[in-house]
Amino acid sequence: MDFVLVLYQPTQWTLIHQLSAPLKYSIPHAVVSFGPAGQLVRVTPGSSTQKNISQLEIHSMEVILSETQEQQDMRNFPGPLTREGLHKVDAIEFAHQRAGACMRDETLHDKISASLLWKLLILLCRQNGQIVGSDIAELLVQGSRSDGSWESEAPTLIDFSEGATAEAPPCQGDDLLTGSSSSGSEAAQKALQSYTQLLLAGRKKEALEAAMSSGLWGHALFLASKMDNRSYTTVGSFGRFTGQLTVNDPLQTLFQLLSGRVPTAATCCGNDKWGDWRPHLAVMLSNETGDAAVQQKAIVTMGDTLASRGLLHAAHVCYLTAGVPFGPFTQKAERLVLLGSSHR
Repeated sequence: MDFVLVLYQPTQWTLIHQLSAPLKYSIPHAVVSFGPAGQLVRVTPGSSTQKNISQLEIHSMEVILSETQEQQDMRNFPGPLTREGLHKVDAIEFAHQRAGACMRDETLHDKISASLLWKLLILLCRQNGQIVGSDIAELLVQGSRSDGSWESEAPTLIDFSEGATAEAPPCQGDDLLTGSSSSGSEAAQKALQSYTQLLLAGRKKEALEAAMSSGLWGHALFLASKMDNRSYTTVGSFGRFTGQLTVNDPLQTLFQLLSGRVPTAATCCGNDKWGDWRPHLAVMLSNETGDAAVQQKAIVTMGDTLASRGLLHAAHVCYLTAGVPFGPFTQKAERLVLLGSSHR
């Protein structure tokens, strides 16, 4: 506000208030609010010629939004939360439909993870919230079809399909008991014979090297434990063993976690070069370690990495499995506020 001085008489000064900004509302304006039953309430004030008689209008939001896709979805399936008595079967059916809709939605950046989030909620509903890491791991390693149904490569206790699946016949030449091929068994047998011959000749160092080169890690570890400390450290630290694995192999994640470290997958997952993040989360959930804090930190770190790459639904799966609590919307540092939605 500005103030000016105006002179009325030579010896008298008067302070006059002058407005520097216009009024917020120059004329009476309408007030609009939402009612408790899906209504839009509008109050239009009357003018001076109408003796200040206001007009009250009540509109139905269902009628206003009748031509929108959202209203059509509500008519098809209003959802179980609109009723007082919610049955578990209805909640599971609703989650099934949402999971299928996610897989059919081509606009979703990561529709597989979005569907997986609903599948996790289905698992929680079916088991009344009592699940263990192996249950979630089994869900993570299942494959998905384009229509939203899930297909597992192996028999599973968690079955989301309606019909029975036929067992795949064993490949020709495979062992019916172990599933290994006969050619692989012959190669392992030759490697074991060569390892034995070296030991018979008293050449333990060469036998140890041959065992590691041939993948006979059980023999290599036992032999190294009976040799000097340097040999045992070479094999016992699994440096040679893990060196034969690819960087994005889930076994690398498991061994790093069992060693008390946050796995590399927790900070590198979520891109095309690294591959699928789900097997790495599955192997961390299904194998408990002595330090639960390290395990939780690894899963939360994986969630943070996925969130930074725009994979919001995948990050929320990690946060749920790690037991991250929900926080208020106003706190931007919170990881979980509303499932499937970002508050940042």
